[in-house]
Amino acid sequence: MADLLLQDPRELEPAALHRQASRIASKGSRGSDRNWYRQPHELEWQWHVFFDGGRDLVSATHHRPSGQWKPGPEIALVNLTTGEGAADFLEALRSGDYFPKPPRALGIFLHVGDEFALSALRDGLLGADSPDSAFDLLHFSLVDDPAEVLMERDASADATSWRLLPLRGAQGTQVRALAVALSRSREALLTNFISQAEALKMPVRVAVQCAALEALASLPIASPHCLDGGCLVLLPYLKFTAAFAINASGNLVSCRSLIHRSAPLPAGLGDIAVGMSLAAELAGPGQPPRVVVAGTKAQIQPLLEDLRVFSTRREALELRAIETEQCSALEHLPGRRLEWLTQDRNPEELRQVAGEAMAQSRSFGELWESLMQRGNFFNSAGIDQIYPSQRDLRLLQLGNLLTALLLACLLSLAGYGFYTYYTASSQPFWKLNAAQTQKLDGQLKTLQKEKKEVEQMRLAFQPRNHGWSTLEMLLRLFPEGSGIRLESVNCGSNTVRPNSKGSGKLGYTRSWQIRGLAMQESLDLLSRLNSSRELGQQFNAMSKIMEEPSFAADAGRQLSVNLVLGKNPKHRESAATDDFQPNAAELYPYSFELQITQSLPDNDPLSLPAGGKS
Repeated sequence: MADLLLQDPRELEPAALHRQASRIASKGSRGSDRNWYRQPHELEWQWHVFFDGGRDLVSATHHRPSGQWKPGPEIALVNLTTGEGAADFLEALRSGDYFPKPPRALGIFLHVGDEFALSALRDGLLGADSPDSAFDLLHFSLVDDPAEVLMERDASADATSWRLLPLRGAQGTQVRALAVALSRSREALLTNFISQAEALKMPVRVAVQCAALEALASLPIASPHCLDGGCLVLLPYLKFTAAFAINASGNLVSCRSLIHRSAPLPAGLGDIAVGMSLAAELAGPGQPPRVVVAGTKAQIQPLLEDLRVFSTRREALELRAIETEQCSALEHLPGRRLEWLTQDRNPEELRQVAGEAMAQSRSFGELWESLMQRGNFFNSAGIDQIYPSQRDLRLLQLGNLLTALLLACLLSLAGYGFYTYYTASSQPFWKLNAAQTQKLDGQLKTLQKEKKEVEQMRLAFQPRNHGWSTLEMLLRLFPEGSGIRLESVNCGSNTVRPNSKGSGKLGYTRSWQIRGLAMQESLDLLSRLNSSRELGQQFNAMSKIMEEPSFAADAGRQLSVNLVLGKNPKHRESAATDDFQPNAAELYPYSFELQITQSLPDNDPLSLPAGGKS
């Protein structure tokens, strides 16, 4: 994303900061792909490049989920120095030839093995009882402002990167920590990788690692128990030899970088080995210093020959050689590089492999746990500070979406308003003058009045009480053979109730007064009809059968019933046995009067308009 010309957010005004964040969100995938914010060693697809200052570079790819290592694309030293070819390398890595499937993100590791510079810290920064927070503070100071903590006052982070190396085995007046320095001259290619990845919207995270520290961390894994009891470790490279003094507890006591001047080994190696061993108290009376030399056979052979001669002529040394060609743990690694052995293993697994002594070591625990993060000499944090966090980008995208929706709503409202105006202006009434408008308004009021009158007439004359429905009701309430004789039925009187709500309609009641005679077996029927609930169910059933809405039990309608049962004064016990034709009224022992009243409210569909009649 080099074309965006990004600036440090701390130097921007809020408006400019928002514009820059919007450009980042629109042209990249940082808001949707969390791999942009992961550490390089956390990514599933990795590319490792090792160089020691020679012409040949070792390239390897690593797929973390499967643990698969493969030789990577060939890379020349000129690419590393000029920074050219980043796009070609990314295209090759994305082709699918080096991973089980094409990578969606890539972690690029540059393992530097051509330098191992050590710088001293200012006096008084670390004491014998300094807490861990003091080491953390020094680490961040070395990253941001190394001149504040280094003996070299002119140190600048522009050309060199420093990282803290605690010496946990130091005691008394011994140095507690050193600063490891690597040149930043090789970051051109890595920076180009990041720029190309931004254009491809493919997350690329880079790391620059110190090969000497990585090899030291991997040594107990490649050859378990090789460091037990304390020793001096020599790790030879093309241009230098890294020397580490490790005590019996497995902690670092001292560290030196021994430059190769002309020969493939440092001058005075034997004296240096003895001096570092004595200073670290690795040798005692009758116990010669123990020296472990690790590397390829070609690398360690000159050192072993020199130390053997020194041990024979000057002072006895106990030597042990670890050839990487003979280590079975390195068989799956391209180039059998010792530096890559700990890349795909977690600290707990490394402790189990290294043995009990190294598992308790604080120095190696720090190397295994923080080497991949704090040991990254590429200032990824400085680059990440320029870009918004993923949360900020997602909030920005959400805000842009809401803004777009709001704009769409405003445009829709404006369009609807314009359409309404255009539609209204094209109607004939739009061109009416005041006189024409007043005339039409009068005509409208007249039509509304007539419509209201027509509606009242329709309501007034709609059928509410049919004669045939009353007869049908009587036949269903008193079926043939029920033992009931009807003498009279009065159903013509309805009482209108005044409307209390002023809705322009009137509720009303209608009643049926039924008189008749009944047999003894008919008393149960009359008793059921005397129940408002039972009578309501029968009215509702009759409404469906006869399709008469006035009988329906709608909400608001009330139905009441009153039954008066008495003795029939005309009844004679012997009337049924008379030889002549008896009077029918003399056969029924009971007489009854049934009053049924139905009330309809003013909001009922069958209510009357004000002034109407039933």
